[in-house]
Amino acid sequence: RPYGLQGGEEHDIALEQALRDLVKQRQARGDRALACRLNVSLAGAAIPQRLAVAIYRIAQEALTNVMRHANASTVDISVLVDVAGSSVMLTVEDDGLGLPEQRSSAEASLGLTGIRERVLAHRGSLALLPVTPHGLALVAAFPLAVAVSGAAGNVALTQGHDR
Repeated sequence: RPYGLQGGEEHDIALEQALRDLVKQRQARGDRALACRLNVSLAGAAIPQRLAVAIYRIAQEALTNVMRHANASTVDISVLVDVAGSSVMLTVEDDGLGLPEQRSSAEASLGLTGIRERVLAHRGSLALLPVTPHGLALVAAFPLAVAVSGAAGNVALTQGHDR
């Protein structure tokens, strides 16, 4: 598990620090021309450990995809809890090439497949959205309180093209 995200559910989760460390590690190993900005606002919400690890792993995979494929100069990563404290949203937005138009959600990469599976496991929703004038935003939203009998999350990739 990522440093700071170990321990049981009763421990405070160091999600923000783990994401900061991820950004620092990726910038140290990768292209220094890629500016990574991180905004975490948990508003005092208790993020369950498994969800915190899933958010971290999704951000990790999304950042890897940006570095490998997007040819971006900037990536913004945000993790925000809504005002009511009922959901948390991860957004990874870049100014790169976006998704190739010929790639359908059914042809998504293994990385996107793994992201989709993590979102489903936490009853969340996932969208891949074009950014104007160019780029891609991955948006994953998760409920913080899920009823045991609740339906599975919406993991169909929402994809739009602005070209």
